[in-house]
Amino acid sequence: MSTPIILRDFSFTRDFRKINWVPTIWYNLLRAVCAGLIIGVLMLIIPQGTEDRFTALAAPLVWPIAYLIIFLPMGIVFSILGSLPFVGLLAAFFSIVAVAIGDPIVCVLHKLVPKLVPVESPPIFSLNLIFWVLDAPEISIAQ
Repeated sequence: MSTPIILRDFSFTRDFRKINWVPTIWYNLLRAVCAGLIIGVLMLIIPQGTEDRFTALAAPLVWPIAYLIIFLPMGIVFSILGSLPFVGLLAAFFSIVAVAIGDPIVCVLHKLVPKLVPVESPPIFSLNLIFWVLDAPEISIAQ
């Protein structure tokens, strides 16, 4: 697997046809599951009430569903409206809450089971709400 070279910023409207949807959804759901694990552990450590223990155990299962229903469509809208002021700041805030806290676990999973993570070198922490996995053409560099 070769490392893709990014020569320009991603644009949802321009690069829509190059998005590889299955690895994109899988990688982002993996980030959401790992974020759910972190949230669940934090809720177990710092409970606000007695019912929080049950919610904490369900967080790793509920968080990916919430990501699919709420944060993934929100990330697509943010990608389309990316040129407007403060959209990037708002997207970064939701990213920290939704998926960025799970990125270190995704990196560890990539080291332990590389076939589970569809990205060659996942970042240890990223403020992107959605990671777009693209079908990039093979580029050969003559030496």
